Amino acid sequence: ITDRKRGEERIRHVSRHDGLTSLVNREVFLEHLAGAVEASGRGGETFAVHFIDLDRFKPINDQFGHAVGDKVLALVAERMRNIAREVDVVARMGGDEFAILQYGVERASGALHLARRILEGVAQPMDIEAHQLAVGASIGIARYPAAGGDPDTLLRHADAAMYAAKASGGNCVRTYEAGDATPNVAP
Repeated sequence: ITDRKRGEERIRHVSRHDGLTSLVNREVFLEHLAGAVEASGRGGETFAVHFIDLDRFKPINDQFGHAVGDKVLALVAERMRNIAREVDVVARMGGDEFAILQYGVERASGALHLARRILEGVAQPMDIEAHQLAVGASIGIARYPAAGGDPDTLLRHADAAMYAAKASGGNCVRTYEAGDATPNVAP
């Protein structure tokens, strides 16, 4: 029975986590986001959604291969997990996209502080298979309730802000405010 329970737990873990990074997957992230919206609607705390896309990742994959690219993704995931608080939810959304659900964000400055730390952490050089590699990040932030009242809208606004950051040259943060993605911080 113990082996069977361990096997069931392993299957449950695999179905809810990314196999490469061990971060929660998109589905689990969306569950947490829906729960945060529901709890906040009942008088719970405010929060922010960070949507993160790596800059300069594709050339690494193309030049050094997917095995090296996978090691970059795993290291970036570990850095993000170490930077975010234990209560926050860090997820791999797919490819080189990540998201963080940051709880307890009363002011925009709290979300920007985490985003700056993520930018700095991701940008640190990496020694992988005798290669000195570096990536950056474009980060979009949507705060609840200012950026929308439901999970899909919040994620869409954070994604739009991330694309605005990427369009402005990358390696920066944009927040979704008043219906428009506006720059708030540079690296």
